[in-house]
Amino acid sequence: MKNGIFIANFELNENEGIYKKVYSQATGIANRLGKCYLLTKKDKNTKVDEISTYKKMTSVNENNIYDTARKIICTIKVDIVYIRLLIPNPRFISFLRFCKKNSVKLIYEIPTYPYYGEQLKTARKKYRAIGKIIIDFIFWPFVYYYVDNVAIILSNTNKHIFKKMIEISNGANISSIKVKNDYTNNKNVFSIVTVGTLYPYHGYDRVLRGLKKCNETVDGVPVIFSIIGSSPTIEDLKKLSDKLELKNVKFLGIKSTDQLNELFDSYDLGLGCLALHRRNANVDTTIKIIEYYCRGLPALTSGISPMDQYDKNATIHVSDSENSLDFEEIYKLYKEGKVTTSQKISKIARAHFSWEYIMKELIDRVCLDGE
Repeated sequence: MKNGIFIANFELNENEGIYKKVYSQATGIANRLGKCYLLTKKDKNTKVDEISTYKKMTSVNENNIYDTARKIICTIKVDIVYIRLLIPNPRFISFLRFCKKNSVKLIYEIPTYPYYGEQLKTARKKYRAIGKIIIDFIFWPFVYYYVDNVAIILSNTNKHIFKKMIEISNGANISSIKVKNDYTNNKNVFSIVTVGTLYPYHGYDRVLRGLKKCNETVDGVPVIFSIIGSSPTIEDLKKLSDKLELKNVKFLGIKSTDQLNELFDSYDLGLGCLALHRRNANVDTTIKIIEYYCRGLPALTSGISPMDQYDKNATIHVSDSENSLDFEEIYKLYKEGKVTTSQKISKIARAHFSWEYIMKELIDRVCLDGE
């Protein structure tokens, strides 16, 4: 059995999507190695989730996150340390140097690459974002020097990829996601959905304006738009929906995984990013679009989809612009069989986008040489 450490230097709320992603990644590492210690912040202390193939133990360490990781490395043989993007400082660089001296493989993850543009455009306090970017820019050469590989989720295909960078995609915890009933053209209603923490670059103002333009009806069929989640952008969408006097837009709030499994049987199309240019991107890297596919739901996006290389008929593409969506055209593509069956979409997605598969492939490629 080998040992890994996953460091996410922030406090996680178990109801948020980021928690599910990080925990699923750490579990994927544990499944490949045998054991993984997930280190996150807990107030001023460090929460330690010890994840193995046969059990999970949780404890709180009074040391900071780097001292806790050092203690684990000094106690047992650690093979890999996986670090999610953080604000670097001299203590972090010292920790990287310590890992190298102890022959620990280092993987540094950049969840969205490049990310400076996104940080600026999504930040409500721009001065803080600029400060973080400056700090990151100063320390990046040291980070790049010490780490063995940089795992990136590429958001713009026109950007340069450095030698140590390895592309991965976002994934899903497929064990908790139910496959929806097989795809059929619903003749009574056209039901579209989005879920998660939303930002302006998701472009759902385009959806609302498109619904207004078609009077929330296409080909005699009502269009129902469900928005699941909670965020400042969702509050903005509520105001716009009221202003446009839309009747078929449903704000459902936060839902549990079990509730989502039940709800998704009634949806026809999942919405990904529809204004990617607002974050200087051309690839839809959202977790939501991956989860749609794993459920067997076709998706709508304004960019390149990770699914395009496996099944182009799982996705309907729209222009990456500020124009309101043309629901007549979208429904036409949907109704004509642009999308494939739920079972086929789900089977392909689950084979390529489970976190267990993604983390295994990454570790085998960069650290274990296929052991």
